[in-house]
Amino acid sequence: MSDDKYREAFQQFDEDGNGAISSDELRTALRSAFGEMDDSEMENLLTMKGDKECLDMDEFVAFMQSVEASRSE
Repeated sequence: MSDDKYREAFQQFDEDGNGAISSDELRTALRSAFGEMDDSEMENLLTMKGDKECLDMDEFVAFMQSVEASRSE
Protein backbone atom coordinates (compact mmCIF):
# COMPACT_ATOMS: atom_id res chain seq x y z
CA MET A 1 0.00 0.00 0.00
CA SER A 2 1.31 3.47 -0.76
CA ASP A 3 2.08 6.18 1.80
CA ASP A 4 -0.94 8.13 0.53
CA LYS A 5 -3.24 5.16 1.15
CA TYR A 6 -1.91 4.78 4.68
CA ARG A 7 -2.39 8.52 5.25
CA GLU A 8 -6.00 8.21 4.04
CA ALA A 9 -6.45 5.21 6.35
CA PHE A 10 -5.09 7.26 9.25
CA GLN A 11 -7.76 9.90 8.67
CA GLN A 12 -10.44 7.21 8.49
CA PHE A 13 -9.39 5.32 11.63
CA ASP A 14 -8.60 8.34 13.81
CA GLU A 15 -12.19 8.11 15.01
CA ASP A 16 -11.97 10.83 17.64
CA GLY A 17 -10.05 13.20 15.33
CA ASN A 18 -7.29 13.85 17.86
CA GLY A 19 -4.45 13.35 15.37
CA ALA A 20 -3.37 10.06 16.91
CA ILE A 21 -4.28 6.40 16.48
CA SER A 22 -4.95 4.57 19.75
CA SER A 23 -4.36 0.85 20.22
CA ASP A 24 -8.06 0.14 19.65
CA GLU A 25 -8.11 2.25 16.49
CA LEU A 26 -4.91 0.52 15.37
CA ARG A 27 -6.51 -2.92 15.78
CA THR A 28 -9.36 -1.79 13.52
CA ALA A 29 -6.92 -0.39 10.95
CA LEU A 30 -4.83 -3.59 10.93
CA ARG A 31 -7.89 -5.78 10.37
CA SER A 32 -9.09 -3.50 7.59
CA ALA A 33 -5.72 -3.44 5.82
CA PHE A 34 -4.63 -7.04 6.34
CA GLY A 35 -7.82 -9.01 7.02
CA GLU A 36 -8.89 -11.01 10.02
CA MET A 37 -6.15 -12.35 12.24
CA ASP A 38 -6.11 -14.32 15.45
CA ASP A 39 -5.40 -12.69 18.81
CA SER A 40 -1.84 -14.00 18.92
CA GLU A 41 -0.93 -12.48 15.55
CA MET A 42 -2.60 -9.19 16.51
CA GLU A 43 -0.66 -9.00 19.77
CA ASN A 44 2.61 -9.77 17.95
CA LEU A 45 1.93 -6.93 15.51
CA LEU A 46 1.01 -4.53 18.30
CA THR A 47 4.31 -5.22 20.07
CA MET A 48 6.04 -3.82 16.96
CA LYS A 49 4.80 -0.34 17.92
CA GLY A 50 6.66 -0.48 21.22
CA ASP A 51 5.29 1.08 24.38
CA LYS A 52 3.66 4.06 22.69
CA GLU A 53 0.02 4.58 23.67
CA CYS A 54 -0.81 6.29 20.36
CA LEU A 55 0.77 6.79 16.95
CA ASP A 56 0.75 10.06 15.02
CA MET A 57 0.32 10.01 11.24
CA ASP A 58 4.01 9.57 10.35
CA GLU A 59 4.43 6.86 12.99
CA PHE A 60 1.29 5.12 11.73
CA VAL A 61 2.53 5.14 8.11
CA ALA A 62 5.93 3.74 9.15
CA PHE A 63 4.27 1.13 11.38
CA MET A 64 1.89 -0.05 8.65
CA GLN A 65 4.76 -0.27 6.13
CA SER A 66 6.70 -2.35 8.65
CA VAL A 67 3.73 -4.66 9.21
CA GLU A 68 3.21 -5.00 5.45
CA ALA A 69 6.88 -5.92 4.98
CA SER A 70 6.84 -8.44 7.83
CA ARG A 71 3.71 -10.14 6.51
CA SER A 72 5.17 -10.52 3.01
CA GLU A 73 8.31 -12.34 4.21
